[in-house]
Amino acid sequence: MRDLGPSLERRQSMRRQPKVACELFLGAGRHEATILDASRGGLFLATEAPLRPSALVRVRLKGAERFAVVVHERNIPALLRALLPSGVGLRWLRSSPAG
Repeated sequence: MRDLGPSLERRQSMRRQPKVACELFLGAGRHEATILDASRGGLFLATEAPLRPSALVRVRLKGAERFAVVVHERNIPALLRALLPSGVGLRWLRSSPAG
Protein backbone atom coordinates (compact mmCIF):
# COMPACT_ATOMS: atom_id res chain seq x y z
CA MET A 1 0.00 0.00 0.00
CA ARG A 2 1.38 3.38 -0.87
CA ASP A 3 1.72 5.99 1.84
CA LEU A 4 0.74 9.46 0.64
CA GLY A 5 1.63 11.19 3.87
CA PRO A 6 -0.70 13.22 6.06
CA SER A 7 -0.82 16.26 3.78
CA LEU A 8 -2.11 14.32 0.72
CA GLU A 9 -4.22 11.57 2.28
CA ARG A 10 -7.96 12.38 2.15
CA ARG A 11 -9.28 9.14 3.62
CA GLN A 12 -10.57 9.08 7.18
CA SER A 13 -9.41 5.51 7.86
CA MET A 14 -6.44 3.42 6.78
CA ARG A 15 -7.18 0.98 3.96
CA ARG A 16 -6.25 -2.67 3.63
CA GLN A 17 -6.28 -4.76 0.49
CA PRO A 18 -7.39 -8.22 1.63
CA LYS A 19 -8.56 -9.63 -1.75
CA VAL A 20 -11.07 -12.02 -0.14
CA ALA A 21 -14.40 -13.28 -1.45
CA CYS A 22 -17.74 -12.11 -0.09
CA GLU A 23 -21.40 -12.23 -1.03
CA LEU A 24 -23.69 -9.30 -1.88
CA PHE A 25 -27.45 -9.37 -1.52
CA LEU A 26 -29.62 -6.85 -3.33
CA GLY A 27 -33.28 -7.60 -2.69
CA ALA A 28 -33.68 -11.32 -3.39
CA GLY A 29 -30.60 -11.43 -5.63
CA ARG A 30 -27.23 -12.88 -4.56
CA HIS A 31 -23.95 -11.84 -6.22
CA GLU A 32 -20.33 -12.84 -5.74
CA ALA A 33 -17.69 -10.19 -5.13
CA THR A 34 -14.06 -9.79 -4.10
CA ILE A 35 -12.99 -7.21 -1.54
CA LEU A 36 -10.17 -5.19 -3.10
CA ASP A 37 -10.00 -2.39 -0.55
CA ALA A 38 -11.38 -2.23 3.00
CA SER A 39 -11.50 0.35 5.79
CA ARG A 40 -13.58 1.06 8.87
CA GLY A 41 -15.88 3.18 6.71
CA GLY A 42 -16.54 0.77 3.85
CA LEU A 43 -15.28 -1.41 1.01
CA PHE A 44 -14.43 -1.39 -2.66
CA LEU A 45 -15.60 -4.61 -4.31
CA ALA A 46 -14.80 -6.14 -7.67
CA THR A 47 -18.14 -7.44 -8.93
CA GLU A 48 -20.27 -7.77 -12.02
CA ALA A 49 -23.42 -7.18 -9.95
CA PRO A 50 -25.74 -4.54 -11.44
CA LEU A 51 -25.50 -2.08 -8.54
CA ARG A 52 -26.08 1.65 -8.81
CA PRO A 53 -25.26 4.50 -6.41
CA SER A 54 -27.68 4.76 -3.47
CA ALA A 55 -28.61 1.05 -3.65
CA LEU A 56 -28.86 -0.64 -0.27
CA VAL A 57 -27.00 -3.96 -0.07
CA ARG A 58 -26.26 -6.62 2.50
CA VAL A 59 -22.66 -7.90 2.59
CA ARG A 60 -21.85 -11.38 3.94
CA LEU A 61 -18.26 -12.14 4.88
CA LYS A 62 -17.16 -15.12 6.97
CA GLY A 63 -20.73 -15.68 8.17
CA ALA A 64 -21.21 -12.11 9.44
CA GLU A 65 -23.55 -9.69 7.65
CA ARG A 66 -23.64 -5.90 7.51
CA PHE A 67 -25.64 -3.38 5.54
CA ALA A 68 -24.05 -0.82 3.24
CA VAL A 69 -25.01 1.74 0.63
CA VAL A 70 -23.41 1.99 -2.82
CA VAL A 71 -21.58 5.31 -3.10
CA HIS A 72 -19.50 4.74 -6.24
CA GLU A 73 -19.80 2.64 -9.38
CA ARG A 74 -16.86 1.82 -11.66
CA ASN A 75 -17.79 0.39 -15.05
CA ILE A 76 -14.91 -0.91 -17.12
CA PRO A 77 -15.32 -2.06 -20.74
CA ALA A 78 -15.05 -5.85 -21.12
CA LEU A 79 -11.80 -5.61 -23.11
CA LEU A 80 -10.03 -3.78 -20.25
CA ARG A 81 -11.29 -5.83 -17.27
CA ALA A 82 -8.12 -7.92 -17.18
CA LEU A 83 -6.28 -4.71 -16.24
CA LEU A 84 -8.86 -3.08 -13.97
CA PRO A 85 -12.01 -4.77 -12.65
CA SER A 86 -15.47 -3.27 -12.58
CA GLY A 87 -16.81 -2.72 -9.11
CA VAL A 88 -18.57 -0.64 -6.50
CA GLY A 89 -17.62 1.42 -3.49
CA LEU A 90 -19.74 0.79 -0.38
CA ARG A 91 -20.16 2.81 2.80
CA TRP A 92 -21.16 0.89 5.92
CA LEU A 93 -24.44 1.81 7.59
CA ARG A 94 -24.37 2.24 11.36
CA SER A 95 -27.49 0.11 11.86
CA SER A 96 -29.80 -2.11 9.87
CA PRO A 97 -32.22 -0.27 7.54
CA ALA A 98 -35.17 -1.20 9.78
CA GLY A 99 -33.38 0.04 12.91
